[in-house]
Amino acid sequence: MRREEERREEKRREKRREEKRREEKRREEKRREEKRGKEKRREEKRREEKRREEKRREEKRREEKRREEKRREEKRREEKRREEKRREEKRREEKRREEKRREEKRREEKRREEKRREEKRREEKRREEKRREERREEERREEKRREEKRREEKRREEKREKKRREEKRREEKRGLSLQFLMSMSLAQRVLLTWIFSLVFLIMLVLKLDDKIHWNWFLVFLPIWTFDTILLLMLIVKMAGRCKPGFDPRNAADNLKKRVWYLVAILLKLAFSLLLCARLERLTDIWLSFICIPLWALLIGAMVELGYNVFHF
Repeated sequence: MRREEERREEKRREKRREEKRREEKRREEKRREEKRGKEKRREEKRREEKRREEKRREEKRREEKRREEKRREEKRREEKRREEKRREEKRREEKRREEKRREEKRREEKRREEKRREEKRREEKRREEKRREERREEERREEKRREEKRREEKRREEKREKKRREEKRREEKRGLSLQFLMSMSLAQRVLLTWIFSLVFLIMLVLKLDDKIHWNWFLVFLPIWTFDTILLLMLIVKMAGRCKPGFDPRNAADNLKKRVWYLVAILLKLAFSLLLCARLERLTDIWLSFICIPLWALLIGAMVELGYNVFHF
């Protein structure tokens, strides 16, 4: 009996050992399966990370390509803008050349017209001289009668001249510069105009040749200074009418001429100022509107010339 029990116990023990071995095998298999699952998960994570990195790299490459395309487009646009600017500069240069040619043609036409007018004036002067000779013969007869009246007028004029001299002395004390301009001779005035015109032409040539990069208002400054001097002279002469010893004879004609000269100088200043503003691109006025003061000045000069020719 004991032996059978021992055998049974041994069998039980063997069963237990086998069960333990099976359990250990199962545990090992579970562990291996868990390890394999973990390894698979790690591999999947690595693959996902690789895919993400590849996607990021592709996105970076696409962004770089887009940036390069944008840069190329910007370069192309800049090149187009530069080409457009060059074309505009060429067009402006062509317009300036055309304007210069037109101005030269106008100057030539003006010179021809002036020559014709001078010839007409000479012919009219010859006719007038003949008429004057006839009138002189008649006037000589009348001069004898007028001599007595002239003597009286001379006495009056001497008194007036004394008053004028006294007033001139007072004016000399007030301002010598304006009196010097008023008392300048014809040669001095011609020299002054020649100097200002020479300075203006030199500055204009240097500006057109791009030797200097000054403002157009500085280039026209000599002409404006000369015009201001003329304005001051005209204003002083017109203010002389308010003197107490002013002679009213032939005053209306002189006043009309001085007013016309004042208007002409102002028109000239308006034309030069508008032209400078257009050249400096401060305004977008058409050239025909800029030339309106010049045309008005020319029309007035033609009217004055016709009046002087047919009136005298």
